[in-house]
Amino acid sequence: MIGRELPKAIDRASAIQWARALLERRDILFLDTETTGLGPRAEIVDLSVITADGTVLVNQLVKPARPIPIDATLIHGITNELVAEAPDWCTVLEKAAPVLAGKVVVAYNSSFDRGMIQQCCAAAAVDVPAIEWQCAMRAYSAFRKDMRLRAGGYRWRPLYEAAESFRLTIPTHRALADAMACRGVVVGMAKG
Repeated sequence: MIGRELPKAIDRASAIQWARALLERRDILFLDTETTGLGPRAEIVDLSVITADGTVLVNQLVKPARPIPIDATLIHGITNELVAEAPDWCTVLEKAAPVLAGKVVVAYNSSFDRGMIQQCCAAAAVDVPAIEWQCAMRAYSAFRKDMRLRAGGYRWRPLYEAAESFRLTIPTHRALADAMACRGVVVGMAKG
């Protein structure tokens, strides 16, 4: 672990503390991906990584090994034509890995983005960058104190709802816009 341990966001006060602690760190990045779908053969088609101040470090379309299904295109607007000349995952990872390695990476639903990066790396037979993941979606759910009735935990809210609650530009299901929105949600939580 780099730096001090981040608190777990289990209630509104701890979510605020979590966000503040994140933003104090120098090794924090925000990441988002767009993909060809949700299943075990899904691939990343758009990757963005930004710093805590919003500086764009990576903003890259990725050419998948298989065509992008129309249902995925209807969500994020990325077509097979848009990625026809884009680099493949291995080429994008060569650029992104040094940026990500050893960093604390925040994503909205980090388990999805982490899983997609792992899945793409496994398919390409390349190493996954060493990343410490943090989940803004879980922290926002605690911040909202939006209890699930039966599960005893918090209800997860989509990124557009979280962004809207802080009067941010609604994300567009493109990686850069969603990474910016995730950053904005963390900044909003830090302000309490």
